Amino acid sequence: CVLLEILTMKSLHNTLYLFLFLVALWGMFFSSLKYFIWGSLDGSLSPSLEEISGYLSFWGIFAYLIGASFAKVFLKKYYLLSLSLLTFFAIFCAYIFGFNTNVWLAFTLICLWFFYGLWSVVKNVLVALEIEKTGYKDTTINAFAEIIFIISLIGGTIWGNALFAILWNQGYLVILGLLGLTAAISLKLGYETINFNDLIKNGWKKYFGSRKYEILISLKQAFPEFQKVFQKYTPVMFVSALLWTLSTLVSQVSVSLSMERFALSSTSASTLFLFSALGAIIGNGLSIKMHSKRWLYWIGCISVFSLLLLCYGIFLQSFTMMALLATLLGFFFGASANLLDGYFIKKISEDNVKEYGSSSNGLTLSGMLFVGMFLAHFLSLCLGQIVTIALLGAVMWISSIILYFRVR
Repeated sequence: CVLLEILTMKSLHNTLYLFLFLVALWGMFFSSLKYFIWGSLDGSLSPSLEEISGYLSFWGIFAYLIGASFAKVFLKKYYLLSLSLLTFFAIFCAYIFGFNTNVWLAFTLICLWFFYGLWSVVKNVLVALEIEKTGYKDTTINAFAEIIFIISLIGGTIWGNALFAILWNQGYLVILGLLGLTAAISLKLGYETINFNDLIKNGWKKYFGSRKYEILISLKQAFPEFQKVFQKYTPVMFVSALLWTLSTLVSQVSVSLSMERFALSSTSASTLFLFSALGAIIGNGLSIKMHSKRWLYWIGCISVFSLLLLCYGIFLQSFTMMALLATLLGFFFGASANLLDGYFIKKISEDNVKEYGSSSNGLTLSGMLFVGMFLAHFLSLCLGQIVTIALLGAVMWISSIILYFRVR
């Protein structure tokens, strides 16, 4: 019903369609590229997906530190155009030179995650802009963006594996074509008054020259702006980052435990991701209707999510039980994440700190992922994976209760 309502208001939502399309393209690009690179290595360097993800999460921190200033100063369409072209250049170098050493592989992955961090900043800024422009509830716009992103991640995973299997190294050319499409669509975004013809007519030098000093000023103001955001929203960002980190961790652990306990191949065990994604899509969609009693529904969903983690060991009876658990966790994660993240995006928009708020949230998530994965690994060695998940579930619930009484 919400989708039909949006589609019938074309005059208000011309940029919304393009933005959601860009979300799908970028999600498919990063997901497919991750699996394409992993397949193209063909055992020569043999990093695991976890190691690839590890390279990525840490270096995203630097993108979030500077992303707010660039998103604030530069027009959104040219920010996205430049980002597409820079990413295009990085992929083109990978196509030409390949991955002969771990150093070159690490450098390529660092560049890509740096660009992903910059994209994440502007994505949240555009969600806030669309909420302001369309007048829709924050849960509606954010849910559509997240649902489309999840679907594109699934599609990108399948597409990335297929590209390598069918085209081998030439699959990079298809990925480059996808980036070219994102660059072209970026120019159609109408958030600002300056169009591409005016830019060509007045000159790129004048455009970038006038913003060179604005960037320096914005970078100098970044620390106080970050400080303001963290002072006001640290509890919200902490709980959100913890929720995303636990979801990522449990997904990875569930696949490895299913392979070990049920003698499944990695391909078969990885279908748990599909069950989790299906639950997240449904949870995001239904959370739109929970907006009127946001905090009541949120504490209910996050409590069930935490309870499922506490009872994680009970579901290790069969793969069917694990698939059920993945679906339930995905559902309650999707609902609670959309309710919380939608609230955060709405508030930073009201406080006129969209750029620095988005970057602060990304910094918190990157730091949580980096620290959380190492901490979970250490606890698993000491206590075992099942006890570790239950312990982290308890931490999740306690943190959520504290946040609930602070903001309700």
